[in-house]
Amino acid sequence: MNVKKHLLSLACSVAAAGAAHADGSSTSNWFRVLDWNSDGGVSLVELQAARNTRFLNMDVNKDQVMSRDEAAKSQAWKSRFNGLDQNNDGFVTLAEFESRGRSRFEAIDENRNGTISPTEALDFQRRIRANWERNWKASRPG
Repeated sequence: MNVKKHLLSLACSVAAAGAAHADGSSTSNWFRVLDWNSDGGVSLVELQAARNTRFLNMDVNKDQVMSRDEAAKSQAWKSRFNGLDQNNDGFVTLAEFESRGRSRFEAIDENRNGTISPTEALDFQRRIRANWERNWKASRPG
């Protein structure tokens, strides 16, 4: 998958939960929600648990597969569907969804210690925003 789509998708996930404080001195609401054990970091297990809850809520018929029709009920999910459907069969399995979650986690965990810190999350948000702004400006005529 191309890097821009991957970064944009992750940015949407992070931004949808809420913005981190600019000085990094306190943890934002979305981060506290994901940090289930309140240890100050988000592990892959914590991130996947939250993502899996979202997936299962979208899986209306509870077959552990998200169809294009199920995803279409949400504009955000509809726009991400093709990127999540790794084998292009018209369905997103829980395994495909979890695979994407691992990739996202690895993209944020800059120091590769197995935990996303508030600072890493904020740094990632800043990179995503800067990338988005560059692309937006480049796409504007004149």
